[in-house]
Amino acid sequence: MSTSDGFSFNITYPNLSAGLSFCTAIVVAIQLCCLVFYILVMELLQAQRALTLRNFFTPANTLLFASLVSLLAMTLLNGFYSLGTTPLLEALIQFCLGTIELCYTFFSAERSQLIVTTLFPSRLKLFKSTISLAPAIYYAQVIPPILHMFLDSDEAANLYKGANKWHVICYTFNALAGIFLILVDTALLAAFLHFIFKARKGGFRADPQLDKVAWYGVYASAACYVTFLVFGAAFLGGGGSWRDSSEESVGLRRVVMTLAICMIDIVLMTLFGMKVAVNRLERYGVKMNTAAAAQNEFVGATATTANTTAITAHSFAVDACDSGRRTIEPSKAMEM
Repeated sequence: MSTSDGFSFNITYPNLSAGLSFCTAIVVAIQLCCLVFYILVMELLQAQRALTLRNFFTPANTLLFASLVSLLAMTLLNGFYSLGTTPLLEALIQFCLGTIELCYTFFSAERSQLIVTTLFPSRLKLFKSTISLAPAIYYAQVIPPILHMFLDSDEAANLYKGANKWHVICYTFNALAGIFLILVDTALLAAFLHFIFKARKGGFRADPQLDKVAWYGVYASAACYVTFLVFGAAFLGGGGSWRDSSEESVGLRRVVMTLAICMIDIVLMTLFGMKVAVNRLERYGVKMNTAAAAQNEFVGATATTANTTAITAHSFAVDACDSGRRTIEPSKAMEM
C-alpha cells in the first residue's frame, strides 16, 4: 500500500499474524479479568462465602482460569513467533496448547460426568481411564521443539520448513493430540445429544443444570470441531502444500494457525458461558427453595395459629358449659 506523499508500507503475512495475535491477547486479557470479577462478586461476595483461595480456585474455576492464562501466553508467544522463529518459542507455544487442551478435556469431563453416569454407568470406568491418558498425549507435543534445540544450526534452520523427518514428527504429535481430543469430544457430544433427546421424549425428568451442561457441551463441541479443521488447514499448508517452504507459504500457514488460536478463545468462552448458566440456575434454585421454605413456614405458622385459636375457643366453650352445669345443679338440689 502507498500514500500520495510517497510513504509506502506492506502488510505481510508475519505482520498480519502478529497483529492478530496481539489483538487476541488483549481480548483474552479482558476475558480473564471478567472471569476473576465474576468469581469474586457473583460466587463469593453475593453468595456470602469466605474469600479464600480454596473457595476461589474450585476445580472448575482452576481449569477455566488456567486455560485462559495459557491462551493469553500462547497468543503473545505466537505474535513474537510470527516475527521470528525460535525453537524455544515453539516449545512454549506447544506447552500452552497442551495445557489448554488438557483443561478443556478435564473441564468437559467434570461437567459431564453425571450425564455419563446417568446414561452409561457401565462405561464410566472406561471413560475415566481414557481421560487419564490426556496429559501424556497433550504434552508430548513439546517433544519435537525440545529436540529441535539440540540439533546443529544447519538442520535446525530447516526444522519446520520443507519435508524433513522433524517436520513430520512435529505435525504427527500435533495430529495425535488433536485426534485424541476429537475422539473424547465426540464421545461427550454423543452423550450430550442422547441426554437431550431422551429428556425431550420424556425418558426421564432432566435436571435443569444438566440440561444446560448438555446444551453448552454441544456448542463447545461444535466450536472445537471448527477449531480442529482450522488447525488441520494450517498443518496442511494454509491453502498450499505443506511441503512448500517458500516464505509466502510459511507465512500463510502462520496466519491460518493464528486464526485457529482465535477459535480456541470461542471454545473457552463457551465453557465460561456454561459456568455462568449453571451458577445462575443454582442461585435461582436456592432462591426458589428459600421462598418455598418461607411460604411453607408462613402457611405452617398460619395453620398453627388457626389450630391454636380453634383449640382455645373449644376450651372456652367447654369451660363455659361446665360452669353452667355447676350453676344449674345446685338449684336442682334445692328444689328437691
